[in-house]
Amino acid sequence: MKRKLFAFSMTMALLLSMLSVAGVGAHTIAIEDNVTVPSGRTEWFGLQPDVAGTGAVQRNSAQFGEYVFNDASKDQRLITGSLEITRAGDLDWFSVTADANKVYFLAKVDKYAGITQSPAINLIITIDNKAGGNAVLPVAATNPVSDVNVPSDALWEYAINAQFKPGNSSSNGRVPANKLFVYDSANPSGKSCTSCAGQLVSAAISAGSFVELSMPWAAFNAGGNPLKPTTANDKLRFVVALTYNNQAIPIDGFNSPVIDVIGTNKNTLADIGDGTIDTSFDVHFNPNVPVGGAASFEPYSPLQITEFQANPPGKDTPGSASSVDSEWIEIYNPNSFAVALTDYKIGNAAARGSSSQGMFKFKSGSLASKGLLIVARSKADFLKSHPGYAGTLLDLNADLTKYSAWATGDLDLDNIGGLAVEEQVVLLDGKDSIVDMVTYGSPTAPTPGNVPIRLLDVPEGATYERCPATLDTNGGFVNKTNNPSSNTDFVPHSTLAEQTPGTACVGRTGLDESIAKTGPTVATVGTDVVFELTYSNIGISDELPGAQTTITDTLPAEMTFQSASFQDAPLVPTSVSGQNVVFKVTPPPAGGQAFTIVLTATIAPSAPENTALTNRAVISSPNEPKDTVTQSNNQSEWTVTTLGPALLDVSLAGLTAAPPGQQFAFSINYVNNGQSVAEGTAISLQIPANITLLSVDSSSATPSFGLPVSGPTTVTFTGDQLDALEGGSITIIGRVAVATPAKTVLPFQTTLSSTTAGVASDTANGSLTADFLRMYMPFVRK
Repeated sequence: MKRKLFAFSMTMALLLSMLSVAGVGAHTIAIEDNVTVPSGRTEWFGLQPDVAGTGAVQRNSAQFGEYVFNDASKDQRLITGSLEITRAGDLDWFSVTADANKVYFLAKVDKYAGITQSPAINLIITIDNKAGGNAVLPVAATNPVSDVNVPSDALWEYAINAQFKPGNSSSNGRVPANKLFVYDSANPSGKSCTSCAGQLVSAAISAGSFVELSMPWAAFNAGGNPLKPTTANDKLRFVVALTYNNQAIPIDGFNSPVIDVIGTNKNTLADIGDGTIDTSFDVHFNPNVPVGGAASFEPYSPLQITEFQANPPGKDTPGSASSVDSEWIEIYNPNSFAVALTDYKIGNAAARGSSSQGMFKFKSGSLASKGLLIVARSKADFLKSHPGYAGTLLDLNADLTKYSAWATGDLDLDNIGGLAVEEQVVLLDGKDSIVDMVTYGSPTAPTPGNVPIRLLDVPEGATYERCPATLDTNGGFVNKTNNPSSNTDFVPHSTLAEQTPGTACVGRTGLDESIAKTGPTVATVGTDVVFELTYSNIGISDELPGAQTTITDTLPAEMTFQSASFQDAPLVPTSVSGQNVVFKVTPPPAGGQAFTIVLTATIAPSAPENTALTNRAVISSPNEPKDTVTQSNNQSEWTVTTLGPALLDVSLAGLTAAPPGQQFAFSINYVNNGQSVAEGTAISLQIPANITLLSVDSSSATPSFGLPVSGPTTVTFTGDQLDALEGGSITIIGRVAVATPAKTVLPFQTTLSSTTAGVASDTANGSLTADFLRMYMPFVRK
């Protein structure tokens, strides 16, 4: 189990007008008409948080933002019985992003089985952007149904009802009959939005079933109440539900067509049983206008963790006589407007319900534009180390209150002592979404979507500072293949003299150019792939006049360069030599303003399928310092895996020896190593004579037999579809018959198969030896 700890402190300080939220390229989402596009989410990067019932803001290395809510798995209404609807839709997770023109939504409907048959599904999204509004979920029922309300603090002014009709084997849910309705004060019964776009990509597409929507901000402007955020209104409140399109009412105890909701409750029927959905969540969109740029409206964190000092146990425990005592955390407001602190929380618990970590809530107050504050575990101990500190200083226990609804423990930022663990500092907004999370340590498996500050040990009195303060890329990456190996947003301060509590970092010392390469994670051989090379100077110094910055993109052998563009205009490379594409560009100015080159390459038709193709982008400038810290962000790799058929792999583990009459345990491990879905999976197991299966533990496959069962026989487990790179495990306990002769070899065989045409089965063999336990006693000759 990972430890997720952090001590806290924050101080409010100066207004730093020179710091502004960096401008970036627009995170624009296209609704793909071509249903062969993998999963319909090629421009999305966010990962669901690793704990169900949790939402989080995620930012990638190009400074794009997404909000992702991980719904509880298998919490939908499971309808069974010959006279009832047998298909169910499970809202796995829900994402939101935006640009200056549109807001985009993506819902993963896990393994939905009714895409090409009736009933199809509706995705309903309500949006609250001011006080008042409507309470009832707009299901537009054709049959009388029970009202289902949104929470009282999420009364909506706008709602979206994405009505998908049954598809067929070629359309996969994207058919002309699909309609996107917008509900508002001018259209209480809904109006079809002709400027909106959406699709339902079925489970025949890699990685599952997806609903993807593109909605212009201009479509939401009823009664002079525009939905698009402003500096005075920088968040929107959402409620999300899934219904059957024909409003069919399952007979399971509640009269409503709602089959799943996004929420913290792990059972949808229990959630809506009182007539009200329990969960709503806020998304903060960035309305700040950077110098020389335009507001991005990307989802972002309105407050940020910008510096922290951990508490190595046994070194600087609060209350000791150490002059460098006191763990603390600095919080910064990067906005051009003040942010109210009420309902924000700070702690070291990354998951709701933690008993060993802590979460603390601000009582009141606000943080001014470009302001900072410190929350210290102990005010007195903090001032021992910083006796001249004059900024806002809050005591964790005296000035904040314990937020037991999230975590009941205390807040300690522990040292990690060389262990392969991860510690975290977590900032929650008013609806308990994780808006900022910083991790440090050396975990073997980092929290999904979060890149740790890599270190084996926290020195006494050391702090880690986000630099520049507006840089926020700690989280939100497509997969582990394309995750950076370490977080480079934070710089270490190893001595008290280097620490800067109450002062935001304007930028790295000198010239510090950075590059990030992003693109699709999968692609078909013989097709074009589009990459973005986003670069900036996060230092405080400009490159010398007359110098040029060089960007070199090295494509893999299976790709060839096609074209490039910059700010929507064609860009001709300085040179193209084999796989190396070189651009000479004007050096980006100090301050972090981002620029993006769009590069298109073609994967050769002869490229192998199911193969990872990695390319690298490197940035260099003549006068940038050549030390390892400055150049740690000068290169970026991106991996695209070529699509191919499902590749099934099954194995047996744990079969060695067991005495006659005794129990033994073994497992069947299976996986789809390909990039396409394997439908209708089944795992068969041949059991030899003299073996009885006593118990089975499997959450990913269903046994089609009763227990106990004795060999010789063959038993079968029925599995769901296996998405690309998805697998499972079955643990089995058996017993060797008492009369089995010693040294008997008992052979097992397992086969993983799929109903998908062209997918080959895979078989694994193993054996158990019936052998008594023997004790060998030494003897001594006299």
